[in-house]
Amino acid sequence: MRVAAYCRVSKDTPDQRASLEQQIHAYETMIALNPDWELAGIYSDVASGLRLQHREGYKRLLRDCKRGKIDMIIVKSMSRLGRDALELIKRIREWKSLGIMLYLETEGINTMTANNFMIDVLAALAQSESESRSEVKRAEAGA
Repeated sequence: MRVAAYCRVSKDTPDQRASLEQQIHAYETMIALNPDWELAGIYSDVASGLRLQHREGYKRLLRDCKRGKIDMIIVKSMSRLGRDALELIKRIREWKSLGIMLYLETEGINTMTANNFMIDVLAALAQSESESRSEVKRAEAGA
């Protein structure tokens, strides 16, 4: 099985960069240790998860999925994949139709076996978390 991983952090700070490197190393190791898996790529970004803008790693992942180069994607959590609920739902359903499994590590969910309602709720939670953080930042800036 051709397995890819997607890693993302929101900010370009030393601690966030270190976190990104740890994520990348963990997935390289995880994939290498599974004899049934072949590394299809590690895709990563240092960017907000709200929009595709500045997310070149995610865009490459999307292209490689459409080109049939990936059978499975591993990501730490739904929120690492993105924070726009409609975009997430669209992508996950597209991947599912292409036979690409998405495994959400923190949630322990395989999108090929999970029902659409569960995926929709997780996508909405990822977006809600982002909106809450934005509200807090606005409030702090106005204080």
